[in-house]
Amino acid sequence: MERNEAGVASASSGKSARGEGGTWYVGIFETRVVPCPNGNSTARDHLANERSYLAGLRTSLVVIGFGFGITEVSETALFMGTLFICMGAFLLLLAGHRYQSISYHLQKEEFIIDNLTASVTVIITLILALVLLVFVFVSATQRGVL
Repeated sequence: MERNEAGVASASSGKSARGEGGTWYVGIFETRVVPCPNGNSTARDHLANERSYLAGLRTSLVVIGFGFGITEVSETALFMGTLFICMGAFLLLLAGHRYQSISYHLQKEEFIIDNLTASVTVIITLILALVLLVFVFVSATQRGVL
């Protein structure tokens, strides 16, 4: 694999960033591990990883709380509240898994390029937003607002 002036790997040799044959790109659902010397920033990297985990924890708690709030509005909102509670639990599991994975790779002085986590989270959030939108329109139609 060749590198340009900025040190970025190029695909002109026909090898991927892992050194295997194939194309050099990161697909939407691909995860790669790249060797990365740490340069004496171990504590800073681990603390940044912990802050990211705590941000995921806060986000999941907000989504779970929102789900509980929706269930208190009406009986018809029980389904939507349950979906939000499930999504919050999923986000919490995802944040915990990502924290453990990054900690493991930091200790091995590797850098993980993970498009899978972001892609799955975006897809699930979009699906949940569309379901919520349909729910709002159906609810408004039943009440005679629309």
